[in-house]
Amino acid sequence: LAGRVGQFQDKRIYIDPNGQYHLANATVGGQQGGLVLLFDATGSKSLVLSAASSFMAANVHPVAGDRLAMGAMGRTGSIPAGWSVTFVLRYASGIRPNIQAWGAALRARYGRTEDARRGDLTNTHLGYSTDNGAFYYYETEKKKNYHETLQ
Repeated sequence: LAGRVGQFQDKRIYIDPNGQYHLANATVGGQQGGLVLLFDATGSKSLVLSAASSFMAANVHPVAGDRLAMGAMGRTGSIPAGWSVTFVLRYASGIRPNIQAWGAALRARYGRTEDARRGDLTNTHLGYSTDNGAFYYYETEKKKNYHETLQ
């Protein structure tokens, strides 16, 4: 997949014009985890990589050169007998269709449907969050309290 390459979670993987991978700040696992999405310059081809089990313990981390290491997070003190982690790798045409098919495959694996997402008020209506990271977290408009700021 030569060309522009991206990844979720504000981490970057890209391929230079010589086809060399550059991995910077690209650890993907645990609470900061998500899928790795690689795509060509036109978006006509994409590759999706993510954990398919043990999501909070799974990790994808760049190692020397153009390789990724996958498995349990590096600071794991011990691994219980019988524990496992699996990953899914999917290559397809387009970005959105590939991500949708990836999600459908994981839902099928775990017997889930989209009903919960479609019926969740936070997913079906525009909202505003005032927790850590939101614009007004510990910041109000001048001479206003939180209630007045958000009215």
